[in-house]
Amino acid sequence: YNLWNKYWIYIPGILLSLKSPVAKNQRVSWDSFKPDNTSDRAADNDPNIILILVDDLGFNDISFYGGGVFGGNISTPHIDSIAHNGVSFLNAYTGHATCAPSRAALMTGRYATRVGFEFTPTHPGYVKILGTSPKALRKGIYHKHLAEGLSTDNMTLPLSEVTMAQALADVGYRTLMLGKWHLGDTDETKPIRRGFHETLGFNLLSRSLPPGHTDAVDFRLDDMLDKFCWANVQYAVSKDGVGRMEPEGYLTDYFAEEASRAIEANRYRKFFMYMSFLAPHTPLQAHKKYYDQLAHIEDELTRVYGAIILALDNAVGRILRSLKDTGLEDNTMVIFTNDNGAPNWIMRMDVNRPYRGWKGTLFEGGIRTPLFMQWPRVIPAGTVRSHPVSHIDLFPTILSSTADGRAALSSREGELDGVNLLPYVTTLETPSTPPPHETLYWRSGHYSALRRGEWKVQVAGNPNKKWLFNLKEDPAEHNNLADVAGYENILYDMVDHLNKVAATQREPIWPSITETAIHIDKLFEHNETLEDEYVYWPN
Repeated sequence: YNLWNKYWIYIPGILLSLKSPVAKNQRVSWDSFKPDNTSDRAADNDPNIILILVDDLGFNDISFYGGGVFGGNISTPHIDSIAHNGVSFLNAYTGHATCAPSRAALMTGRYATRVGFEFTPTHPGYVKILGTSPKALRKGIYHKHLAEGLSTDNMTLPLSEVTMAQALADVGYRTLMLGKWHLGDTDETKPIRRGFHETLGFNLLSRSLPPGHTDAVDFRLDDMLDKFCWANVQYAVSKDGVGRMEPEGYLTDYFAEEASRAIEANRYRKFFMYMSFLAPHTPLQAHKKYYDQLAHIEDELTRVYGAIILALDNAVGRILRSLKDTGLEDNTMVIFTNDNGAPNWIMRMDVNRPYRGWKGTLFEGGIRTPLFMQWPRVIPAGTVRSHPVSHIDLFPTILSSTADGRAALSSREGELDGVNLLPYVTTLETPSTPPPHETLYWRSGHYSALRRGEWKVQVAGNPNKKWLFNLKEDPAEHNNLADVAGYENILYDMVDHLNKVAATQREPIWPSITETAIHIDKLFEHNETLEDEYVYWPN
């Protein structure tokens, strides 16, 4: 019994190693292309497209907005440069408040709830562990009857959905993916079967360095999620979904180097690259070369986390430098964004500042994201746009950058929730400029939110509560007007709009089997009180 209690947590990783062993690294061979006449590509106006997505980044982790890790002392010049050299969207939103549904929205241009991908795919046993932490003040809820018969094999993006990669491949693009997928790991749902010609990465997680590596600086958090990750997550990637092998070196650096090699291999044909970094998601592993640059930081968590952010910014810089070196910078659209806000278990109060809330909430801290886009040939440097936009807009925006893509979009009118942002970006914004969206919507089980103009409403079933905020006057959502006299009509109107959008969404393909209490203004399981504002996040 004592041995079971000590070692049971390692069993999933052991079983995975037996089912899919990890081989030694083999150098990746990217399919290369060089036509007889290289001027043909130069005459093609269709841009190359690089979509950079990062994982669990805090809004305050980059320096563009005047903040950054360690009180702004760690800068992110390469990430920031994408905004400076193109457009920054000041009111950009993720597709969802957790990883996989947000990626589903990004990849399809449709609300995750419209395609039924409402919850993050997770094994029922793992979810039970996370959702029922013994240290939590407000205990998690586990719906045992809903877990029966569930399999992660069925928790995938429906094959009926057209991905961004499929749409671009159909109009002549070479499509490449590196990093995290998280939309399906069966033979039919791996990225290599969802429109990508070549892939290098994994479905869910990887370590950044192998156990015991001399250059690894690890920081272990005191929660079950982190303990499970350290016990089971392996140092492994897959090329084109076949087998697993060790990467070469630090994971973030490895992906940047391979992205650069893939750019070189495809410099003479138009390509779409989806560069989906795992950083700064847990488990927290820094490389010593970045960690050593931050010797002035005494707090170990901040130093390790800051080193991870340094590595991420360096990786973005490596990709941007490759575009310059190959002469592709002028006609390449580069987009940088994040999947959702940082979680409260990362134990950093300032990570999503100036916004309240965390990953797993529909407060701004859970769904606001940096969104930068450069395309020197088309987008003027230093452009700033203030109306709300979303991940769902990237599919139609990217497709609209190509002649054949625009034609393909015209046949899908009414199917997408996103809109083409290029007209909004390339024309002067004035006070009378109409917003790209009248409303934006999010839902996870009993908990939903809608933004309409300056107003935002959140509605939860556990607790039974509504929040109403005027984001122009209160962007950080400190003053809930839902129960304040004089705002009854606005609240009624906002809830009515939310319900009308909800009625057009699809039922989730699989159920939420847990609900976890997230304290809006507190770190995970840290100084929680019964007076704290909270919401139960389904799954």
